[in-house]
Amino acid sequence: MTTKQVLAIKTYCEGAYPNMKKDSTADLVWIDMLKTYQYEGIMKAVKTYILSGNPYSPTIAVLIQNYGIELTSHNEKLVSMVAEELGIGERAEDVTEHRYIDNIRNIVYHPNLEGILKHDDWLPNAIRKCKNQLTNQLYGTNAKLLT
Repeated sequence: MTTKQVLAIKTYCEGAYPNMKKDSTADLVWIDMLKTYQYEGIMKAVKTYILSGNPYSPTIAVLIQNYGIELTSHNEKLVSMVAEELGIGERAEDVTEHRYIDNIRNIVYHPNLEGILKHDDWLPNAIRKCKNQLTNQLYGTNAKLLT
């Protein structure tokens, strides 16, 4: 995300939590830590945090964690999208197709998914494409994508 977007998120947090630290050093940390994330996803994490009623301002770590939880909650949808992209039916009767779906699921749920998606191979490429489509569905077509 851009520096302007990160600062907009921080300003939004400051509006909800007036006691939040406001200085250029804090701004630099926010920019450094959030620049590789999607604006819409982090903003959704901020709003969810505020609506939870927590009286304390959110830490960057909590926002990143909530962002990850939000994306992970859609993993099964991503598995289905990749299977469809590859022409594998949800009710695959072929043992080989079941194995493909298991492989897709193992990769999608892997803790180092982003590292795996850096490989240029047919399965990571299909997952990356579907992940981008899902991200656009969740956060709009103007979302900055990580992959």
